[in-house]
Amino acid sequence: MEINKRYLERLLETAIDEDIAFSGDITSENIFERSHISKGRFISKEEGIFCGEEILRYIFKNKVKDGEIEIKKKDGEYLQKGDIIAKVKGNTKDILLFERTCLNIICHMSGIANKTMRLVKALNRADIRVVDTRKTLQGLRALQKYAVKIGGGYNHRSGLYDAVMIKENHIKAAGSIKEAV
Repeated sequence: MEINKRYLERLLETAIDEDIAFSGDITSENIFERSHISKGRFISKEEGIFCGEEILRYIFKNKVKDGEIEIKKKDGEYLQKGDIIAKVKGNTKDILLFERTCLNIICHMSGIANKTMRLVKALNRADIRVVDTRKTLQGLRALQKYAVKIGGGYNHRSGLYDAVMIKENHIKAAGSIKEAV
């Protein structure tokens, strides 16, 4: 499963707009010249599965002026505390402007992947699948479902459009299961 590029772009633009309120980072604007360049690293603070490679790649290729990124860990790789996930270089103001949005989404996705992995390991049975639901945050569904797959789980339906599933509200509104069917 890949993350749709158009979806990812729209989601990240919305997240960035929310974080900077269309006006930027007033702290960095007052500290750094536009020409200031920095190098940095994304480092794992704990062990677990990494999920969010495309988030990093999109931000540093499309949003950071003169941005460079060297991905060291791929989605699904297990991290030890202190592992370098990626090395980055680019305009300091841009790096500081976008790093928190990037980290928040990656941490969210990695958390879902890790929770899924723990459930899959706890079951330890090939005949049982850990499957997600549609109970996701609007706008984040595709990322959350992607993270479930990275953690070893499976995706159920993505929306109301791709599978029939008669639930208690359908039965109640129809009057009976027979009428709903």
